[in-house]
Amino acid sequence: MKKTLILLMHVVLAVQLAAGVTPEKPDMEEAAGQTRTELAPRFQVWLDMVNSIASVDEKQVFVKLQNDRDRDTFIGIFWQQRDPTPGTAQNEYKDEIAKRFDHVNRRFGRGSSRPGWQMDMGRYYMILGEPRSIERFDENPELFPVQVWYYSGDGASGLPSYFNITFFRPRGAGDWKLYNPSLDGPAALLNVSRTMDESNYSTIMAKISQIAPTLTGPALSMIPNDTENENRPSLRNSLILGRIAESPIRMINPTYATNFLNYKGFVDIESSVNYIESTGLVALAWEPRFNSALVEFSLKPKKISLAYDAAKDQYYLNLKLNVSLRREEKVIYQYVKNFELSFAPDRVDALQKSGVVIHDVFPVIPGRFNVIIFVENSVSKEFYYFDRSLDVPAASNLPLLATPLVGFKSEEQHDPLFFAFRFGDRKLFLDPEALFGMEETPIIMAGVSQVDRGLWEKGRIELEVLGLNERAPFRLNRVIALRDHPYAETMNLFLPLDGRRFPPDYYRVILRLYTAGGVVAAVEESKFSVSPLPLAAHPIESYKALSVLAPFQFEFIRAMQYESLGELAEADRLFTAALEHNPGFVEGRLKYLRIQNRMKNFEKTLAASEPLRGNDKTAFDFHALRGAAFFGLERIDEALAELVAANQVYNSDFRVLNLIGFAWLKKKQDAEALKAFAASLTIVADQPDIAKIVAGLRGQIK
Repeated sequence: MKKTLILLMHVVLAVQLAAGVTPEKPDMEEAAGQTRTELAPRFQVWLDMVNSIASVDEKQVFVKLQNDRDRDTFIGIFWQQRDPTPGTAQNEYKDEIAKRFDHVNRRFGRGSSRPGWQMDMGRYYMILGEPRSIERFDENPELFPVQVWYYSGDGASGLPSYFNITFFRPRGAGDWKLYNPSLDGPAALLNVSRTMDESNYSTIMAKISQIAPTLTGPALSMIPNDTENENRPSLRNSLILGRIAESPIRMINPTYATNFLNYKGFVDIESSVNYIESTGLVALAWEPRFNSALVEFSLKPKKISLAYDAAKDQYYLNLKLNVSLRREEKVIYQYVKNFELSFAPDRVDALQKSGVVIHDVFPVIPGRFNVIIFVENSVSKEFYYFDRSLDVPAASNLPLLATPLVGFKSEEQHDPLFFAFRFGDRKLFLDPEALFGMEETPIIMAGVSQVDRGLWEKGRIELEVLGLNERAPFRLNRVIALRDHPYAETMNLFLPLDGRRFPPDYYRVILRLYTAGGVVAAVEESKFSVSPLPLAAHPIESYKALSVLAPFQFEFIRAMQYESLGELAEADRLFTAALEHNPGFVEGRLKYLRIQNRMKNFEKTLAASEPLRGNDKTAFDFHALRGAAFFGLERIDEALAELVAANQVYNSDFRVLNLIGFAWLKKKQDAEALKAFAASLTIVADQPDIAKIVAGLRGQIK
């Protein structure tokens, strides 16, 4: 029975290895997820402690995290966002909140079924800390118990320089409750109000003044000596309470939390506090020379930090761009690029005003995706992040309209290079903020693909620009006949909005593509804005270029995307095309060989691997892939020879060792198989299936 089990397991695992697939261990913690009540006690206590000072987004994101590593990272970022003295070992605010939490639970939870942090007094103590002074009204039988806490406000938090918060016990019993003059009214403080007209503020306030003169101010307003509405509750009370609730997050950038689920894999705790907002643009376009849809994007940081190189007398920054294309949580394509920029000292002021924008582009396959853009400035540890959803239509005979782009300049290009926002022989200069001066002319780039002769001859684009100021309506309409431009299956039209002066406003750009029969085939929109200044400051652009004579790179990228989604036939087709365009493309050949093994085209693997023979840089992959192919063909002796050769090049690949073990099992050499499996477990211990085989073999050999 044990022998049968071992053989069954080794057949399953060996097939996976021969196909170039590494068996994946499910992450049980990631898969499970947890609700708040299922969190470890220390995380529940932390949520209780920050309940009054954390934003709704911060609390919601924290509960969504699925492992303790990410929770600890998030807590570290949370406190760093609030550190009044960053760069020092102590975080005074964190220490203060811990002290407040201990105090409110000891002081305000007594005699109540709820902990102190949940009480009104506890909540405001957690936000504002210890009052400057407290005035108590507990002894007068004509008043319910009342306490007034006095605070000095922080103007940066939007609070008055001096204000009070009042608490009372309604009807003289129960928990202390926040008193809001605007909602509760001063009659709520009086034990004798039932015998009075509660709507008669003059009578009520006269009574309070008689029995507790210093309570008359707090009974009406949270601002001392507020005479805005005599004898009536101030309308500013609710506004002040709202600002108090917002004050703990007023000085932080709360978007760090909403984006944390996406960028948590990119940054460490030390860097994560330096999140800088940015403006982002993602557009879909088509490039007929590469027969591919393209994702074009721009990122413009709201702030950039520079370093100074004294030896060269120049300022510089290094930006590391990390781009990932995801379908739900699965990353189907990812790449990294570095942008190193330097500036003479006399350009720094202009740079700080105009900013820097990064452009880039990559090919994409049909489907619905999320594009994640992450950039880190290595000289300052600042980082920028944004994401956009993207719907790439599948190939069809229907015409498609690209995302309209709004640029501030265009230029002809006469070189064999390709880069973002270049369309044919013309480049569009754009700023993702799409801000223009009153003397500038916005340029609309309209892209139409899958154009047939009928559409070209009778089709049209209607361009509409609408101002959003309802008091001064602005509308511009233009009709562009496609036949007025040279025919192409993909037409990229540059449409300057000249002839009209745009007043300062926000504008919508609407493109409608009409077929030869006058039917709307597609509609796309974009936006831009115009400032009162004559000219806007446009950013310095940075982008990477590649040769249009190298289409294999586009085929290779799309092939990797199909492979990630398990669409092996499409991946095979594009890897094959990439190698036909560039037979010496080593990375592409290795990917092609792995695909052939996954598709069990083992003879193709053996034939296509020959160009790599004798290449020292690819020796391990050459022997390992050929060994897997021979194993799949049941040519065990040849498989062993190749796998042993691979192991001699690099002896720490557990997959090769496992496949060697399965090959020895095929030859009924259990002792040799046991050596290979045991060596594999020393490299990766967490292989339960291999461990079972080892246990079975040891039992048989004994």
